[in-house]
Amino acid sequence: MQHDSSTHGVNMSALGRSKQSLSLADETVAIEVPGLNLYYGEKQALYDVSLNIPKQRVTAFIGPS
Repeated sequence: MQHDSSTHGVNMSALGRSKQSLSLADETVAIEVPGLNLYYGEKQALYDVSLNIPKQRVTAFIGPS
């Protein structure tokens, strides 16, 4: 499925160029989410999102609603 590279005024193509991530080397991962894609009907909202949520840390995943 093709997706629009501009969503809510954010240039989504810039995200692909940034491969930096926070290091969790010294933390225990409580939840691991690999390659999440989220759809609202036919509209794809998330594209291949992967994240690790560390144990005993406050973590927020926010975006436009």
